[in-house]
Amino acid sequence: MNRSIVLMALGCFFAGAILTLLLWGGGSPPSLTDDLDPDWRKASVQFDTRLRERFPAGTPIASLARELQEQGFGPTWYEVGGEYGAVRHEGNFPCSVAARVYWQPGPNSTLASIRGVYREEGCL
Repeated sequence: MNRSIVLMALGCFFAGAILTLLLWGGGSPPSLTDDLDPDWRKASVQFDTRLRERFPAGTPIASLARELQEQGFGPTWYEVGGEYGAVRHEGNFPCSVAARVYWQPGPNSTLASIRGVYREEGCL
């Protein structure tokens, strides 16, 4: 039953993320990535810290999914090693910048762990 609730929450997240992207697209960076350090390593640590503070273990996964969707994150559509993910691309041509969120579900459809990576993913 726990897995079905997680899958249902993820399905709602996916549908909402697609709708959000279609209606709003781009836009300014969400609060999770506002004013990050210009150094990529420091920015990634700051982003990870913000995620862990905003979504501590025990947070309902539905709440996590809703807030990520509201901030423009889209699902990555796969699970690796028990982790689910979401991404928000923020870069402009010619560089690609991404904020990536990875989480593991815990008991009763709550969050067991979360981590984040903020990085440049390449430039032309």
